[in-house]
Amino acid sequence: MLAENEQLRGHQDDLCKQLELLENSQKLMARNNRGHQKVILMLTEKCHKQQQGMAEAKRLRVLLGQLEQDLLKQQQDNQALSIVPSQLWPVEDPSGRTGKQEKRKSVGNDYCEDIGITLESSQYK
Repeated sequence: MLAENEQLRGHQDDLCKQLELLENSQKLMARNNRGHQKVILMLTEKCHKQQQGMAEAKRLRVLLGQLEQDLLKQQQDNQALSIVPSQLWPVEDPSGRTGKQEKRKSVGNDYCEDIGITLESSQYK
C-alpha cells in the first residue's frame, strides 16, 4: 500500500506539473489571442479609413470632371460672347444706310438666343 501511495503521489506530482504547463500555455495563448485581436481591430479600422479615402477620392474625381466641363463651357461662352459685341456695335455708313447695323443686330440676337441670353433692345440704340 505504501508503494501504491508513493506511486499515486508521483503521478499527482506529474499531473500538477502538466497542469502548471497547460495553465502557462493557456495564459500565453490568451495573451497572443488578445494581441492578434488588437492587430485585427487595427487592420479593420485602417481598411475602413482606406475605403473612406477611396470613396472621397472618387467623389472628388467626379466633382473635378464636372468642374472641368463647367470651366470649358464657361470659356466657350466667354469666347463666344467676346465675339458678339463687335457684331452689335453700330457701323456708320457714309451714305447714311443702316443695313449693316441691322444685320449685325440680327446676328447678335440670334447668337444670344442660341446660348440662352436675352438682350434688351435698348442695348442696340
